[in-house]
Amino acid sequence: MYARKFVLSVLVDGYPVKETGPIHRRQVAIPFDKEYIIRLKNKHNRSCTAKVFIDGMIVSALGDVIIGADGTIDLERFIDSSLTSGKKFKFVSLDHPEVDDPTSSDNGIIKVEFRLAKGSQIVVNQLPSSPFKPWPMPWNDRTMWYRYDDVTYTSSSGPLKKSFNDSISAAFPNSCNYVNCNAAIDNGATVEGGHSSQSFTYSHLDVEDTSVVLKLQMVGLKKSDKVISLFKYCSNCGSKAKRTDRYCSECGRRV
Repeated sequence: MYARKFVLSVLVDGYPVKETGPIHRRQVAIPFDKEYIIRLKNKHNRSCTAKVFIDGMIVSALGDVIIGADGTIDLERFIDSSLTSGKKFKFVSLDHPEVDDPTSSDNGIIKVEFRLAKGSQIVVNQLPSSPFKPWPMPWNDRTMWYRYDDVTYTSSSGPLKKSFNDSISAAFPNSCNYVNCNAAIDNGATVEGGHSSQSFTYSHLDVEDTSVVLKLQMVGLKKSDKVISLFKYCSNCGSKAKRTDRYCSECGRRV
């Protein structure tokens, strides 16, 4: 999902899930009992904060996440009590015993509020010896640093139908999306999954009052459904590719 240079997407098994549905109610369908990652991108030349909500509850009780200018964060866990470890996101059916309120209209909804840093910033390209990106920058309170893959980034609807006949995409391994045109879907919610050692530290960023809000609805594919591979999608830009293609026609990345 993309709006005003911000991106929200869901990853399963390391690959982005293809979205479906109308622009005002985009959906991603994944198998139940799967752990997933929330990918956040900031395509502005200024840093921003991201406040993330899942099922109507805030993901981080310790502060908003900061995303650097033209930066990306793959958020995989709740940040509720520790900056160094926590529980991963896991999507389950509503009859799962750990779902707090199966009747909540917020179940399955990921909402992110992005706020840009005030004023303008000069971003200096990262040097090979520098552990930070971007550098330098002004900071403010209740926000965090985020380290991923040896690069440090900075920061702080109505009910769905139970099934439908349109194509539904779900992320699986091998950089593919699998589709079953008659797949049965159902509503679900997020609970705590396995242990994550994803770590954060506090930092500061003074942000604007106005926000850009992105919402994405998650639904679950029932395990009994037979899914078949029809297409594969670029893990970088999400463009559809033929199964025989080796490189993405849009961005050139190997698929």
